[in-house]
Formats: sequence, structure tokens, C-alpha cells
Amino acid sequence: MKYLTKLCNKYETDKGTEFGSAHGFSEFYDFFFRNFEYPRILEIGVGNGGFEKAVNEYYDGNCEIYCIDIRDCSEFFEGYENIHFIQCDCGVEEKVKEVVSNLLKSGKFNVVIEDGSHFWNHQFISLLYFRRLVKKGGYFILEDLHTSYENAFSQGSNVNETPLQFVSTLLPCSFYTSAENREIQDSIDSCVLYSRNNEKRDSGRNTLFDRSVTAILKIK
Repeated sequence: MKYLTKLCNKYETDKGTEFGSAHGFSEFYDFFFRNFEYPRILEIGVGNGGFEKAVNEYYDGNCEIYCIDIRDCSEFFEGYENIHFIQCDCGVEEKVKEVVSNLLKSGKFNVVIEDGSHFWNHQFISLLYFRRLVKKGGYFILEDLHTSYENAFSQGSNVNETPLQFVSTLLPCSFYTSAENREIQDSIDSCVLYSRNNEKRDSGRNTLFDRSVTAILKIK
């Protein structure tokens, strides 16, 4: 078990292997995280705040972490001077644009993780705007892409592609304009998908959903 996974389990985040949906993404992320020195990391979607605390300990506090949620989660981070919370509904495009504009003033990030509502439209919005916050050579991570198989997360969307289909192929997506498609395509150096067979997910679901999927996009 990798060190990041041990910390994710310690702080009871589902990115580890023991709590909640136990996605096990931390096993995959450890390879990418280990080479950063004093990184800046942003996560959309806070949950119980466990991942922020795990990352903080992973780097012995030598990092700067920002996190965003629709709920007020600031209480989770009392006493952590290097963890900053922003409240925002990331399904509202204008609010996302405002947050991204403000964050750019303080500099770009080594890693941005999208772990919000998992609605397809929200994932598309985050990919378009929050991707712009990633440094050259950094990573934009789009989590829980297994929800691309679940129509409940389409939220009535009329797009022809799912987020998983888009990041897998980078073919033009009907959610974006032609210019936005080109911007995203031109900004991505590579995409690596990670899929983990996950026996801890709800037993009532179809076996297709007993698998957790995340994508790491390396930014040019």
C-alpha cells in the first residue's frame, strides 16, 4: 500500500481503499504526486475534507491547498493555515469563471482535481475553466468518470457525448463551441485513465458500476 493511500485511509476519504466508495484513486495518484516540491493543489468537491488533510500530511505541510464546495466546509480546515476554502456552486458557469479569474491572480496549480457533483454538465464546465489554472506540465484530474455510464448524472443534458467519451478520444464535443473544443484539445499533452475493480460499491447496482474510473490529463 502506497503512503498516500495510508493517509487517505487515515483521514477516511473515499480516494483511499477503506472508506465510503473506496475508489482507490490514491494508489494511482501517488506516482504523480511524489515528485512535487511545495506544490499548489486545488480540489473541487470537499466531502469530509479528508483528502486535503491527507495531502497536507503527505507533504509535511509544505504545500498550498485550495478547495471548493457548494457547502460551507470551512470548519473542516480550522487550524490549517495553508488550506484555503472557497464556497461556490460549480454548476453555474458565471460563478466558476469568477472563481477561476480570482485564483489566477495568485498563480497556477500543479494539480487540479474535479470531484464535484459528477453531473456531466458540471464536469464539462470544470474541464473547460478550471483546466486553465494548471501549470504547464501539471495535471487536471477528472474523477468518478464511471458516472458517465449512469443516465441519472446526465441531468437531462442533450449532449451527444459523456465526459468519459470526451477525455478518452478528445474528439469535438457538442457541449463546447468549436473554439472551446480546440482550446481543450490543444492544451492536453496526454490522458491516462485508471480503472479499479471496486467490490465495496453498492451491491444493488449493475456490475458495470462496480468499477471506479478517473482520468489524469497532463497539460502542455
